[in-house]
Amino acid sequence: MIGMLFWLQAELTSRRGGFMMPDWSNPGVVAQILIGVLIVLLCGCIARAIYSHRRLWEVFAIFAVIVVFFGSIDASFGWVMVTVRDLVGDDSSIDLPDGFDMKRRALMLLPIAVVFVMGLGLGVLMNLMIAKSERTRVSKIRRRLRRRRAKHE
Repeated sequence: MIGMLFWLQAELTSRRGGFMMPDWSNPGVVAQILIGVLIVLLCGCIARAIYSHRRLWEVFAIFAVIVVFFGSIDASFGWVMVTVRDLVGDDSSIDLPDGFDMKRRALMLLPIAVVFVMGLGLGVLMNLMIAKSERTRVSKIRRRLRRRRAKHE
């Protein structure tokens, strides 16, 4: 999911770090955005199903901490690479993240967080369906046990 930040940033943000409309005429862009939305939506749904014993805001807080943690690792790595490149004096064409790239990645957190929250909502519905099916299954088992006891009595 963290990779979605970097995958979608080129399609949804301008080079100066602001949001822009994607090129809807390009089927590759549309496919990338749809796949990204589906992956993040499923991540939210699965996270809610797995952490159903936690409150909704706790699951979102865990998501936010993970995103900030990996984002800070990415920023630190970019800073180290730029520093090493400057110390060595290498004028290679390595495309390292600059301030605008970091701003673009930070801007991508907002739409991904919105889709993740929608996935958490779907996860709540999924948990209700699972609980209902379990109650139905348990009630069927109890009914069978009552019938067996009634036969033996």
